[in-house]
Amino acid sequence: MLTERRVWLMVALLLWSLSGLAQEPDAESAPEGAAADSAGNGNDDSAPEKPVERPFVSVGLGQEALAAQRPEQAVWLDAGAGGRVLGLLERESGSEAKGAVLVLADEGQSADTALAGALREPLAEAGWATMSLGLESPPYPLVRARRELLRLDQMPKPREVAAGDAPAQDGAGEGDADAADPAPPQAQGEPQANEDSIMIDVMARDDLDQLRNAYREQIQAQLTAAITHLRGQGYSRVALVGVGHGAALASRVAAQGVGAGPGEPALLVWVAPRLDDDDLGAVGGAPRLRLLDLRSNASASDARKAQKGQLKRSGMPGYQQQVLAMASPPASADAALVAGRVSGWLRRTLSPPAP
Repeated sequence: MLTERRVWLMVALLLWSLSGLAQEPDAESAPEGAAADSAGNGNDDSAPEKPVERPFVSVGLGQEALAAQRPEQAVWLDAGAGGRVLGLLERESGSEAKGAVLVLADEGQSADTALAGALREPLAEAGWATMSLGLESPPYPLVRARRELLRLDQMPKPREVAAGDAPAQDGAGEGDADAADPAPPQAQGEPQANEDSIMIDVMARDDLDQLRNAYREQIQAQLTAAITHLRGQGYSRVALVGVGHGAALASRVAAQGVGAGPGEPALLVWVAPRLDDDDLGAVGGAPRLRLLDLRSNASASDARKAQKGQLKRSGMPGYQQQVLAMASPPASADAALVAGRVSGWLRRTLSPPAP
């Protein structure tokens, strides 16, 4: 009798749990407020399906506060579609100006942050009026896609096995083709969810390209507005300096010859650049561009050597790479060293050759 009661109790508990599972999806699958909408409309099918929104948070650069802190250097630039952007300008020391330098900060840094902000004073002391610009972070989907590509690039590649060197499989004959087939993807340690996310990224490539182009155009408009302002102040020659991710964005403006003095080459400096193949291609096709590439000795040597070789093979005559004992990424403490290299390179590049 006791055993029979236990059986009925177990059956009752099982039925109760199944009934709870059957009701649970109805409660969770409807979005918040769906019950109220359904009661008000009376017809769920007539309501149009709303697109899924994926908002992202963009952290500002604190330009208003920065302008209040440095009113003597603050210059507000109207970049049209690129928006209103703050530049910090420090005039050159001495009576004769050698030109102007426009410094674009690394991604997510303001005009007065880290190396970009610290370069103004030493470059001004060397005779170059120097303006620094902050660089907004790109939209989050671009950052996420970049991280995913970096993760895939860092994944270990399958080891290539020479013919005849493959280890024998248990139970597999020498000519058994099925035994040589690789294991299913799930058995190789890569979750199926990662493959799905990669497929989603590939499908959204057009959307990512549109975001990337819009972001580049916005920053290029800000750089152009800054160069126009410096020219209006009487500086006919403007050299561009890009730090980190800012190097790639400054490259596309410099490659167009913007900022070059009359009859002079365009001048561009990379400081610990973060680049891809498209960025290298943009400067590789600009024969009148002079480029100084400053790298940290703490950075990966393989990457800097590979990029140096690619630019040399592109036939770019005005490319020079220097490796410095600076932090990676560079900090404000590296400003004196970087400014000395930049000033010396500008002087040598612009000086007429000895007869």
